[in-house]
Amino acid sequence: MKNRLLHGNGFVYVFFLLVISASGEPQDITTPVASLIEPRSEPARRAPLEETLKKSPSRQKQLPIPTPPPDPEKVILCVVDNRRLTRAQVERILTRMLKDKNGSPEFIERLRLVYTQNIMKEWLERNLLAAEAEREGISVTNEEVVKQEQALKQTAGISVDINSTLTKIGESKEEYLRQMRDAIMGEKLIKHRISTYYTEDTLRAIYERAPAAFQRPPRARVSHVFCPITGNETSADKKARRAFMEMAKREAKNGADLSKVAESADPSFNAIGGDMGWFYPDNRLPRPINELVFKLGKVGEVSDVEETEYGYYVIRLEEKQPLMGKTYEGAREVVMDTVFEEVRQKVLDSSMKNHKIFINIIGVPADRLK
Repeated sequence: MKNRLLHGNGFVYVFFLLVISASGEPQDITTPVASLIEPRSEPARRAPLEETLKKSPSRQKQLPIPTPPPDPEKVILCVVDNRRLTRAQVERILTRMLKDKNGSPEFIERLRLVYTQNIMKEWLERNLLAAEAEREGISVTNEEVVKQEQALKQTAGISVDINSTLTKIGESKEEYLRQMRDAIMGEKLIKHRISTYYTEDTLRAIYERAPAAFQRPPRARVSHVFCPITGNETSADKKARRAFMEMAKREAKNGADLSKVAESADPSFNAIGGDMGWFYPDNRLPRPINELVFKLGKVGEVSDVEETEYGYYVIRLEEKQPLMGKTYEGAREVVMDTVFEEVRQKVLDSSMKNHKIFINIIGVPADRLK
């Protein structure tokens, strides 16, 4: 699949051909560039532009007529059936990706090329898998979208307001939800196709070759509020922080959003809070907190205010999972993950013949697409 997508700097070569053929007369592409420039005598080089043009009327015809650039919303870079990726969509993503990049103009331009290729590749593969899933009648429910959204937040360890963030980056909620649905449909398609390439006996054999490789230790997902201390606080300062954390503990027991609880603290406390994601027994947390996480027994249970050398913690257990993978049945999902990318590539390759696909890194006006 990769060798059918974007071929390095091939578009630069195409662009060069477009420039040298601007006169409307075809050029031999094997002709060296230097030979395309007609030698002129020294007096001719010094002659006024008007006189030179009068003596060379053919050159007047070769001057391109300036035309306004096409609307980026109407320039198409990729097509999968009735799905289209426009230049404007890519530019919006590039603007965000290049915002804090520094370097020479040449470096930034190379970066734009690499990012553009990556954006197009990701878009093409995601939409091709989604189109193939639709062809096979695979659908996605609203509940699946919400669950996937929550899983992404947990993996990233963030808590954000989706609507306000979408407005800030200039994306619509409709496009966001469509991309989520497409990604879920693609994943469901690949998991369904795994059985086409791997029988249950084959998957079991993969597990039995190295069972320990497919075991996952127990893990817990927690939310927290953390109020740091530096050691320079007065007793009154520490008392105020402790009082805030006792309040945070009560709010945690009531099911409050701990990121908002942290935001309500005195700004001088520098408190932070929210979903911390999944943790294994051997993790980056301070030892007392690490031990505390795995002492919490029931989902929703909240710890006491715990003081460490770094500050005060309150922990709430959101989810807990035991050791997995002692048997093939318990490790089956992990075994499937090991063959996922291989099957994904096979599905992409086999799906291309079933759909109308167009790729052009320069872009083509929508009205020229058939």
